[in-house]
Amino acid sequence: MAVLALQQNGFHLYGQHWYRLYEMDLHWVPAENYCRSMGGHLVSIVDRAENDFVHQIRKKNNIWIGLNKLNDTRQVYKWSDGQPADYINWDSTQPNEPKVDCVYMAYSQEQPGTWFDYGCWEHRQQYFVCKLPTP
Repeated sequence: MAVLALQQNGFHLYGQHWYRLYEMDLHWVPAENYCRSMGGHLVSIVDRAENDFVHQIRKKNNIWIGLNKLNDTRQVYKWSDGQPADYINWDSTQPNEPKVDCVYMAYSQEQPGTWFDYGCWEHRQQYFVCKLPTP
């Protein structure tokens, strides 16, 4: 019954996690806080298959993902759920902004599902995907 309720509310099951696209325009930090309030984090991506899955559910939108280097004195990217960034899928032009700390997955015909660095509080607000563990 709980699975059906989650699916009816826009959640998608992949592996051991639930994923949901939120079509709300937020900056990175409020988006992460929203995901935390739901019991998860902005999506972390561990391999190409998961990246392709997230690319499919986000429709044709740029979305925030959990990759960031906030509060890291070494400026090393990590996921907001604490996982190391062992898999990355940067666009061929990225990362190109050493003073920005957050990352989004861009909607791109040329390089689908690739990632771009961007300021967490810049003027761009965008949709996001939350990732929650299964109970």
